[in-house]
Amino acid sequence: MKISLDFITNSSSCSFICDICGKSSSGLDIGLSDAGMIECMNGHIICEGEINMHDSIERLVELNGEEKTLKILNKLLGENYEIVTSINDDELCSNLQEFIAEDEYDMSEKLCPLCLGIYINDSIKIDFLLKKYNENIDKIAEDIRMIGDLNTIKKFLKE
Repeated sequence: MKISLDFITNSSSCSFICDICGKSSSGLDIGLSDAGMIECMNGHIICEGEINMHDSIERLVELNGEEKTLKILNKLLGENYEIVTSINDDELCSNLQEFIAEDEYDMSEKLCPLCLGIYINDSIKIDFLLKKYNENIDKIAEDIRMIGDLNTIKKFLKE
Protein backbone atom coordinates (compact mmCIF):
# COMPACT_ATOMS: atom_id res chain seq x y z
CA MET A 1 0.00 0.00 0.00
CA LYS A 2 1.27 3.46 -0.96
CA ILE A 3 0.98 6.33 1.50
CA SER A 4 1.32 9.90 0.32
CA LEU A 5 2.39 12.69 2.63
CA ASP A 6 1.61 15.39 0.07
CA PHE A 7 -1.68 17.17 -0.57
CA ILE A 8 -4.12 15.04 -2.58
CA THR A 9 -7.27 16.22 -4.25
CA ASN A 10 -10.05 14.67 -6.25
CA SER A 11 -11.03 18.02 -7.70
CA SER A 12 -10.86 18.57 -11.40
CA SER A 13 -9.80 21.63 -13.30
CA CYS A 14 -12.25 23.27 -15.69
CA SER A 15 -11.59 25.82 -18.39
CA PHE A 16 -13.97 27.87 -20.54
CA ILE A 17 -13.16 30.14 -23.51
CA CYS A 18 -15.61 32.71 -24.89
CA ASP A 19 -16.33 32.05 -28.57
CA ILE A 20 -16.71 35.79 -29.18
CA CYS A 21 -14.02 37.67 -27.23
CA GLY A 22 -11.61 34.81 -26.51
CA LYS A 23 -11.54 35.47 -22.76
CA SER A 24 -10.71 32.35 -20.79
CA SER A 25 -11.59 31.36 -17.28
CA SER A 26 -10.36 28.30 -15.42
CA GLY A 27 -10.19 26.86 -11.97
CA LEU A 28 -10.91 23.85 -9.84
CA ASP A 29 -14.50 22.64 -10.12
CA ILE A 30 -15.82 25.90 -11.58
CA GLY A 31 -18.97 26.04 -13.65
CA LEU A 32 -20.03 28.43 -16.36
CA SER A 33 -21.76 30.74 -13.88
CA ASP A 34 -18.53 30.94 -11.83
CA ALA A 35 -16.72 31.94 -15.03
CA GLY A 36 -19.41 34.51 -15.90
CA MET A 37 -20.30 32.60 -19.07
CA ILE A 38 -23.30 30.96 -20.70
CA GLU A 39 -23.57 28.09 -23.18
CA CYS A 40 -26.18 28.02 -25.92
CA MET A 41 -27.93 24.83 -26.94
CA ASN A 42 -25.54 24.55 -29.92
CA GLY A 43 -22.46 24.57 -27.69
CA HIS A 44 -21.31 28.19 -28.07
CA ILE A 45 -19.65 29.47 -24.88
CA ILE A 46 -20.21 33.20 -24.41
CA CYS A 47 -19.27 35.74 -21.73
CA GLU A 48 -22.40 37.17 -20.13
CA GLY A 49 -21.14 40.65 -21.07
CA GLU A 50 -21.12 39.73 -24.77
CA ILE A 51 -24.87 39.05 -24.77
CA ASN A 52 -26.95 42.10 -25.66
CA MET A 53 -30.68 41.35 -25.68
CA HIS A 54 -31.45 44.52 -27.68
CA ASP A 55 -29.19 43.23 -30.48
CA SER A 56 -30.71 39.74 -30.31
CA ILE A 57 -34.27 41.09 -30.51
CA GLU A 58 -33.34 43.42 -33.38
CA ARG A 59 -31.76 40.52 -35.29
CA LEU A 60 -34.79 38.26 -34.64
CA VAL A 61 -37.07 40.97 -36.06
CA GLU A 62 -34.75 41.36 -39.06
CA LEU A 63 -34.88 37.61 -39.72
CA ASN A 64 -38.53 36.88 -38.86
CA GLY A 65 -40.54 40.10 -38.71
CA GLU A 66 -42.00 41.62 -35.57
CA GLU A 67 -45.11 39.42 -35.23
CA LYS A 68 -43.23 36.13 -35.51
CA THR A 69 -40.50 37.42 -33.17
CA LEU A 70 -43.12 38.15 -30.50
CA LYS A 71 -44.41 34.58 -30.85
CA ILE A 72 -40.86 33.19 -30.59
CA LEU A 73 -40.06 35.25 -27.49
CA ASN A 74 -43.34 34.43 -25.75
CA LYS A 75 -42.81 30.73 -26.44
CA LEU A 76 -39.26 30.95 -25.05
CA LEU A 77 -40.28 32.79 -21.90
CA GLY A 78 -43.23 30.47 -21.28
CA GLU A 79 -45.77 30.73 -18.50
CA ASN A 80 -43.38 32.17 -15.91
CA TYR A 81 -43.37 35.58 -17.61
CA GLU A 82 -46.05 37.99 -18.77
CA ILE A 83 -46.98 37.78 -22.43
CA VAL A 84 -44.92 40.20 -24.51
CA THR A 85 -47.09 42.39 -26.74
CA SER A 86 -44.44 44.77 -28.04
CA ILE A 87 -40.84 44.43 -29.13
CA ASN A 88 -40.23 47.80 -27.43
CA ASP A 89 -41.50 46.54 -24.05
CA ASP A 90 -39.09 47.87 -21.40
CA GLU A 91 -39.28 44.66 -19.37
CA LEU A 92 -38.58 42.38 -22.34
CA CYS A 93 -34.77 42.64 -22.24
CA SER A 94 -34.57 42.24 -18.48
CA ASN A 95 -36.95 39.25 -18.62
CA LEU A 96 -34.78 37.65 -21.31
CA GLN A 97 -31.58 38.30 -19.29
CA GLU A 98 -33.22 36.75 -16.24
CA PHE A 99 -34.48 33.84 -18.34
CA ILE A 100 -31.05 32.92 -19.75
CA ALA A 101 -29.44 33.28 -16.31
CA GLU A 102 -31.76 30.56 -14.96
CA ASP A 103 -29.86 27.86 -16.85
CA GLU A 104 -26.38 28.87 -17.99
CA TYR A 105 -25.99 25.60 -19.91
CA ASP A 106 -28.98 25.84 -22.24
CA MET A 107 -29.48 29.31 -23.74
CA SER A 108 -31.78 29.17 -26.75
CA GLU A 109 -30.25 29.55 -30.20
CA LYS A 110 -32.92 32.23 -30.69
CA LEU A 111 -30.97 34.47 -28.30
CA CYS A 112 -27.37 33.42 -29.02
CA PRO A 113 -25.37 36.14 -30.85
CA LEU A 114 -23.42 33.48 -32.76
CA CYS A 115 -26.46 31.41 -33.79
CA LEU A 116 -28.26 34.60 -34.87
CA GLY A 117 -25.31 35.75 -36.96
CA ILE A 118 -24.82 38.94 -34.94
CA TYR A 119 -21.21 37.89 -34.46
CA ILE A 120 -19.50 35.88 -37.21
CA ASN A 121 -16.31 34.15 -36.10
CA ASP A 122 -13.24 33.91 -38.34
CA SER A 123 -13.64 30.23 -39.21
CA ILE A 124 -17.14 30.90 -40.61
CA LYS A 125 -15.79 33.89 -42.57
CA ILE A 126 -13.03 31.74 -44.07
CA ASP A 127 -15.44 28.91 -44.94
CA PHE A 128 -17.77 31.46 -46.57
CA LEU A 129 -14.98 32.97 -48.68
CA LEU A 130 -13.77 29.55 -49.80
CA LYS A 131 -17.27 28.58 -50.92
CA LYS A 132 -18.16 31.96 -52.46
CA TYR A 133 -15.00 32.11 -54.55
CA ASN A 134 -14.86 28.35 -55.16
CA GLU A 135 -11.41 28.08 -53.61
CA ASN A 136 -9.57 25.22 -51.97
CA ILE A 137 -7.78 25.81 -48.66
CA ASP A 138 -4.76 23.73 -49.71
CA LYS A 139 -4.41 25.71 -52.96
CA ILE A 140 -4.54 28.96 -50.99
CA ALA A 141 -1.86 27.66 -48.59
CA GLU A 142 0.36 26.78 -51.57
CA ASP A 143 -0.17 30.28 -53.05
CA ILE A 144 0.87 31.79 -49.71
CA ARG A 145 3.99 29.59 -49.52
CA MET A 146 4.99 30.82 -53.00
CA ILE A 147 5.28 34.36 -51.60
CA GLY A 148 8.16 33.37 -49.33
CA ASP A 149 8.93 33.17 -45.64
CA LEU A 150 6.72 34.53 -42.86
CA ASN A 151 8.30 38.01 -42.89
CA THR A 152 7.77 38.31 -46.66
CA ILE A 153 4.17 37.13 -46.29
CA LYS A 154 3.54 39.71 -43.55
CA LYS A 155 5.01 42.47 -45.73
CA PHE A 156 2.79 41.34 -48.62
CA LEU A 157 -0.30 41.46 -46.38
CA LYS A 158 0.49 45.00 -45.22
CA GLU A 159 0.78 46.35 -48.80
